[in-house]
Amino acid sequence: MELKQALKDYTQQEFSTLLSQIWTVRTDKAQHDKMIRHFDEIVDLSEGADLLFYPKADDFGNTFYSGIDRVISHIRTAYYQQGKTAFKDDILPEALSRASRTTSFNAQDHAIKKALQAEVKSQKIISRVNETLILTQEALDHFERLLKTALQTF
Repeated sequence: MELKQALKDYTQQEFSTLLSQIWTVRTDKAQHDKMIRHFDEIVDLSEGADLLFYPKADDFGNTFYSGIDRVISHIRTAYYQQGKTAFKDDILPEALSRASRTTSFNAQDHAIKKALQAEVKSQKIISRVNETLILTQEALDHFERLLKTALQTF
């Protein structure tokens, strides 16, 4: 996999693939370490690679609700709070920049906050679907290899 210069150079799907490769350790140790260092450098959050291996409990008290979608959601939320997008295919909700500039909340601001929370939830769902697709493909590939091996023994 080609490692890109910055997080914003990755689409969410490409970044999901990078995370999947880190967690499934399909490379030698040197390449695996290189991918972890790369993650640490491009994410630009204080947690760094700890997001991968030492996650904090989420708002519901769960340490993991899923690996890839948890990491992507955390990164995206942190970037949104800074008024930035994380990935090449992200769109910064316009309401976010307005809501972060004001300290007094009215009904419209509360509606904006709810909309942003809904956006984060939908992004989590999308991430889960993407992760499921990756894992399904990996399982099918593994099953295919097993079938080929079994057929060769007959």
